[in-house]
Amino acid sequence: MGFQFNTLLRAILAGGAASVQPLRFATPQNYAPTAAPVAAATTYLNVRTRMPFIVGSGDLSQIVLAFGGWYIGGGNINLLGNDYTIVSCAIERDAVAAYTPVYFGGSRSVVVTNGAAEVLSDAIIPASFSLANFARGTKLWIRLEYSVASTGLKLPRGRLSYGQYTNTIGVSMTAGAVVAPVDGTGVMTITSGYSNFSEPYLPLVLGRFVSGDPKTIVGLGDSIIYGVGDTLTGYGLISGFSQALADVDHVSNPIAGMNFGYSGSAAGLWTAANSDKMVNYLKYAKYAVDEYETNKVASTGNLAAAKTETQALWALCSANGITTVLRQKLNPRGTPTDGTLFYSTAFASGGEARLFNDWLDTASLGVAQGVTLTILQMNALRAGPNQAADEFYQWNGATSGTLGTYTADGTHPNGPGHLAQAAEFRTAFAALP
Repeated sequence: MGFQFNTLLRAILAGGAASVQPLRFATPQNYAPTAAPVAAATTYLNVRTRMPFIVGSGDLSQIVLAFGGWYIGGGNINLLGNDYTIVSCAIERDAVAAYTPVYFGGSRSVVVTNGAAEVLSDAIIPASFSLANFARGTKLWIRLEYSVASTGLKLPRGRLSYGQYTNTIGVSMTAGAVVAPVDGTGVMTITSGYSNFSEPYLPLVLGRFVSGDPKTIVGLGDSIIYGVGDTLTGYGLISGFSQALADVDHVSNPIAGMNFGYSGSAAGLWTAANSDKMVNYLKYAKYAVDEYETNKVASTGNLAAAKTETQALWALCSANGITTVLRQKLNPRGTPTDGTLFYSTAFASGGEARLFNDWLDTASLGVAQGVTLTILQMNALRAGPNQAADEFYQWNGATSGTLGTYTADGTHPNGPGHLAQAAEFRTAFAALP
């Protein structure tokens, strides 16, 4: 059964020593939402979901959920275009018939206004489940209903790594639908009057650690970190970065982090219009991975811009408390059919991609922006480790007319390529203090 505390008692229990710990990402999670229009015939769309997550990095004294009124789509950070309502929300403990209601300023419901960077829930505390803390590795479920009270408007929909912890249940309900309640436990069974909503939006999961400040890592990049080509895990597009936030079984020893990768993007996304919506979340990470700019320097004339916007991103990280950035060198980039032929002159000798990678080796680079850089070469993907040689810019195993072991299109790692990147990320993450 659920344990419902009055607002005053919940505030007291959530206070004390735990309140001095910074609010951080609390689970491995991907975040690349788009917006879905409400069907024209629907006057009030009620979407209910049951989405699992697993506590990462350390034991938590509280969990906080963050909802937003914006999305990443079309290469931009966009306002949703309308408000939506969190009708009801609860947290369920996995494999135990227990849940606790989630509150927003003491209320079960809250309106998320158009363009809101974040709407935070009240703290969800372990005592709600008769626990001393939420131990690392604990699996929980978010149970949620949200709605838009008009036609032709939009709801956010997301791409999260839910498959790592078993699938979500998500439906968009129409009049007469019957579904298991938000305040309950177990699978949300649907009996009538519903239509599927295959990518329901779930909030970002934040929390406060019981003690210290364990590793929390934010991933910043394009389609490579987003996960294009990652088809082997059975969980959809996750990417080497997101896979690396746990052991090879995708569950053990989870590291809390957020993947903000988005296809086609470059570092300038973080200083473009509405960028404050994403920048707001940098403060919830201790470390960052930067993988951008293969899109910026794939043609000539953009090297200076790539350097400038990269340094601007590092400065944003520093301003939000991230002082160590793991900067990935640009992966090889061949034609779609031949991993030994350069995609463009950018990857040929003296081209911008090569010069950008050379620049990353500059002594004390990043100091002016307030960050320390750790450079990642991802050598497993490359034909050879020598950056001065042509082979550094070719895919491992590539021969004339073939793409090589770790890519299916010459640009993105394939499934084995993402696995190889995950192994190198894990080594780098383990070395972080």
